[in-house]
Amino acid sequence: MYVTLFGDRRGTLPAGWANETVVALLGDAKIDATGALPQGARMTFLGLAGDAIVVVPPGSRVTGGGLSVFGDRKVEVTPGDGPEIRIDGYSLFGDVKISDRPPA
Repeated sequence: MYVTLFGDRRGTLPAGWANETVVALLGDAKIDATGALPQGARMTFLGLAGDAIVVVPPGSRVTGGGLSVFGDRKVEVTPGDGPEIRIDGYSLFGDVKISDRPPA
């Protein structure tokens, strides 16, 4: 579990992760999930006024759900034959961005 309360949090998930929860209350969470992972990996993001930026392996097949009340949800992944990842994002004032490119 990755938690950030009032600041930003950067983390790299270990190879082989299968289920992860990310919580950002008043800060941003930048998660590198590009390591080798099994099919059907799942991530859940819970945010109050924080953003989540998740970097996945190129060609990942990203599915997901959730709810963003005053935030945006963006999936910027070029589809391919990569692993299947489900990312559910729930946020009040935060954004959820999923990309196959590292943030600038």
